[in-house]
Amino acid sequence: MIQNAFSRDYWGFRFGPVRSRAMFAEEGLKMIGWWGAWIVLTLASAALLAGLLLPATRTASHEALLHAEPERILQTLLDVEAQPRWRAHIASVERGADGRSWVEHTRSGERIRFEIEEHTGQRLALGFSSSRGYHGRWLGQWEQAREGRTRLRVHESATVANPLARLLARIAFDPEQFVGQWMRDFEAELARRATTP
Repeated sequence: MIQNAFSRDYWGFRFGPVRSRAMFAEEGLKMIGWWGAWIVLTLASAALLAGLLLPATRTASHEALLHAEPERILQTLLDVEAQPRWRAHIASVERGADGRSWVEHTRSGERIRFEIEEHTGQRLALGFSSSRGYHGRWLGQWEQAREGRTRLRVHESATVANPLARLLARIAFDPEQFVGQWMRDFEAELARRATTP
């Protein structure tokens, strides 16, 4: 019986126990593959659920007292072709033929289309949509605080429809920090223009 157990025909394979070990190894690899697929599927499902539970729209606001007249504020906001000079992540800006829209090309390859929705002496509202799947609204309001100074309030909202992209945006992007940096860059550009003929 012991001899039969190690014979060529006992295990049903030509090479006896050697082939059976190979079979067990193959089955083990298959099992690892199934477990790996199950783990990936579970993580993807958890990420999808987490994204679905997050709000689709996020908002951010910032306010600053700027050393500029209201007219200079509006002029600088509408001079969109100059943005690559004072916004580090903007590579170029292409204005539309209608004069009320433009496309920002970022250095990372993103394209963001803006369109003027409202334009008054103290208020500028823009709608925007990105090639990366989000859209939103930018609103700037200003009033003269005292001679030579203007109080500017900026509010931005962005909506991400895809729940997985929503989760990634929550992890990698801080809208409050972004709007705050925009305001600091804008203030620096105003100061530069005040000293440049």
